[in-house]
Amino acid sequence: MSEEDLEKQYEDFEESIKEQNQAKSDEKPDLNWDEANSKKPDPEEPVAKEETVEEAKEKPTKEVPKNTMFDENPASVDSIMREALTDNPDTVPLTDEDKTSYIKAVLNDKPVILSISLLKGQMKAKIRSRTSWEQTCLYAALKKDQDSLLVTDLASVIIQLQKYGCALMLQSINGESFSDLSLNQEDGLDACIEKLVEYKNKKIEHLSMPKWALLLNSLRVFESKLSRMGTECLNENFWEPVD
Repeated sequence: MSEEDLEKQYEDFEESIKEQNQAKSDEKPDLNWDEANSKKPDPEEPVAKEETVEEAKEKPTKEVPKNTMFDENPASVDSIMREALTDNPDTVPLTDEDKTSYIKAVLNDKPVILSISLLKGQMKAKIRSRTSWEQTCLYAALKKDQDSLLVTDLASVIIQLQKYGCALMLQSINGESFSDLSLNQEDGLDACIEKLVEYKNKKIEHLSMPKWALLLNSLRVFESKLSRMGTECLNENFWEPVD
């Protein structure tokens, strides 16, 4: 092979190597970030709009749903009261003394006062009924507790109702004064709520669980008797019991 032929073969080989290197270079990803970022966006692709500060302020915030427990009609709130303070009225026995006290109170527009016997007569609680104004104060105190997040569900509402009811209505235990609280409309709602809360904290919160359970039971018996007599007084047999 002549010198010219060897030189020509070398040139062809060198050109082949260059072509192969060029092909490999075309397969590599584009690492030129400036050039890549300068590429025009595809008109078919949606472009995300950047939210301005003003638009973020105007965007409505998600609100926590309000507890509407006390926004219902009074009848539904009364049903919660009955659930909190009564047993099954039909199973609670009525005595002649109970009926006499009820009749006198109704005819003279006075609070109904009943003596509830517990522990086989070892403990006697004297309990009175609420006035319509005191009922209003009790509900208002619960609404305030709800706003303060002291009550957050039905269970805590029932517990507060029981505590307020006991502090307001339980007059004496075995002849010793327990509560002489009375709420008068002339004093205004805020003052009455403050007084009710103060009595509840003073008289109820420190009680041991066994004693509180007994007092709560006496309150439920009282309310059950009151509920039953309120229904049966429309029957002549209530006024003149048949032997």
